[in-house]
Amino acid sequence: MPGQDQASNKETVSVTMPGQDQKGNQNPVNAINLLKDKAGVLEAKNLHVANVKAKARKGRKVLITWKKNKQASGYQIRYSTRKDFKRAAKNVTVNKASICKKCLKKLQAGKTYYVKVRTVKKFTSAVTGNKKSVYGRWSATKRFKVKIE
Repeated sequence: MPGQDQASNKETVSVTMPGQDQKGNQNPVNAINLLKDKAGVLEAKNLHVANVKAKARKGRKVLITWKKNKQASGYQIRYSTRKDFKRAAKNVTVNKASICKKCLKKLQAGKTYYVKVRTVKKFTSAVTGNKKSVYGRWSATKRFKVKIE
């Protein structure tokens, strides 16, 4: 049932897909609510990441952790030396929903980095049979400084 999201002026769309219920039994239909903007970009309404933390480690590394989202099938991490992520931004994909941490390596010592995380939900289109991905909104940006060895 399409509707309008008052806060962001986006249309709400419901997508059905095969899946499992909480007990692991096959459920013929699973529905997630999506927000569709005027450009046609889909954003999942219930796919969000909470409690993102960044902790610097020895050896030019940092450990990124977040709270697990039960509806996600993976996560995408974006990090950059710029707060606006316009240039020098790198993406890392975590393809398992059960993994809620990632160690970023080979960072520049003494530099300040910014990081944000979002969820990825992969499903197969019932109409075309093609695999599709829907992304949740980005988490709040976290700042960290890489330790000098």
